Amino acid sequence: MVRRGDADEETSVALYNDWRSADLPPEERAMLAYAEKLTFHPAATTADDLQRLREVGFTDEQITDIVMLTGYRAMLNRLHDGLGLTLDDHVERSGQAFVDRFPGAAG
Repeated sequence: MVRRGDADEETSVALYNDWRSADLPPEERAMLAYAEKLTFHPAATTADDLQRLREVGFTDEQITDIVMLTGYRAMLNRLHDGLGLTLDDHVERSGQAFVDRFPGAAG
């Protein structure tokens, strides 16, 4: 987000640490809630979850994008963990102080 210019560093850190406390529009809250559920409890997702996304304005194409990007991120995490990669590249790019702001992300 920071590199793309979508958000400043403080906002990115706040979203990572606790997106529920951030001042977000309803559609973003719905998207993040769904992505979180899909990430941690994929078998528990239902047609009602998809309908909630539609109710806040997402099209079926956008919902497909949300699902695909959530799955892609999960796949990258599994590759990262499975290969025993570390955060060294992130530290090199962004600096240790930035990486340290994301508790639980160290690997």
